[in-house]
Amino acid sequence: MEELRNAKGQTLAEFLAAYDVNKYPHPSVTSDTAVFTLQEVAGELCLSVALVRRGNHPDLPAGKVDAPDEPKELCAARELEEETGVTGVALRRFGVFDALDRDPRTRVITIGHLGLAPMGSLQPKGGDDAAEAGLFTVDVALESWCPRAA
Repeated sequence: MEELRNAKGQTLAEFLAAYDVNKYPHPSVTSDTAVFTLQEVAGELCLSVALVRRGNHPDLPAGKVDAPDEPKELCAARELEEETGVTGVALRRFGVFDALDRDPRTRVITIGHLGLAPMGSLQPKGGDDAAEAGLFTVDVALESWCPRAA
């Protein structure tokens, strides 16, 4: 069977050999991860989320994909462990975020991941470039089922 050729008569190997990888801009790809759990606040179970405060500029929570062949799920788990020490949480993709002004350094496309940790299992601690990390009660838009922290 004859090898397929494009409109210029090139095989795939010939096309790739002549291809200019700098022809198009290369946006950065990052991973954001939100891990939720339940915690008891004032005798009530409340939804809580692990948050970090970055120690470096810019103040963005995403972690960059380390290598072109690093799968996005591994990037999310690696960054979660590096920034908070949290491991063993199953992560699921929930969205892609690509606002043009998201990061002042360059164009960044982020893949959002979500994790749910068993109650009492989440104890985030700041690591890598996170100055600090902790659990925070989620304000569920004035719902009355969870007391507000004073």
